[in-house]
Amino acid sequence: GPLVLLKILPYRETRWRYFVFNTRVKTVARIDAIGQSCMQLPEEHGIVFPGGYYLRTGDSKQFGGDSAAFAIVRDSDRNWIVANSMTHGGDGFFLSNRVDIGDPRDGDSNDNVIAFNDGSFAAANAFESTFSLRNVFVGNLGTHGNFSFWGGFSSHNALVGNSFSDNEVDGIAIEHGEGNVIEGNSIARSGQSGVHL
Repeated sequence: GPLVLLKILPYRETRWRYFVFNTRVKTVARIDAIGQSCMQLPEEHGIVFPGGYYLRTGDSKQFGGDSAAFAIVRDSDRNWIVANSMTHGGDGFFLSNRVDIGDPRDGDSNDNVIAFNDGSFAAANAFESTFSLRNVFVGNLGTHGNFSFWGGFSSHNALVGNSFSDNEVDGIAIEHGEGNVIEGNSIARSGQSGVHL
């Protein structure tokens, strides 16, 4: 077909990059999501991959940025979110009240347990917790995003035993929070800081 998929490891780098070369329109697009999986569309019309598609016409769409694989908002308390794959979203996991997404009504999402989930390859954050209290993040995996964990105006959360690596910015970043516990996490190869408070 007209699409050539390439896997390239640049010299002295540890992170593979994935590209689609379109022989029909003579363009190249970097699409790292095809490294996890992709499938050819019928009659060689293009490919689909986690979070998007690329067509032989050169048209493509990636559903990152404003989307989350898993979103919990407004008064969603005492839930257990365990052992899910939530990769290649805007955020892998997003937890907040509705003020954060434009609704003026209050309603924190508190006392949730988020455990053993994979939020890797998120366009923004593997795990985000904003305007909420006492949430527990344990044993989660977050790699290849901007941040593995981003918390804004969230307090008294516990981040324990998570594995966060290969992020463009920080492994863990918490702004305007207090009383958070960060213990026993594996944080490697962050672009700026492992932990930024």
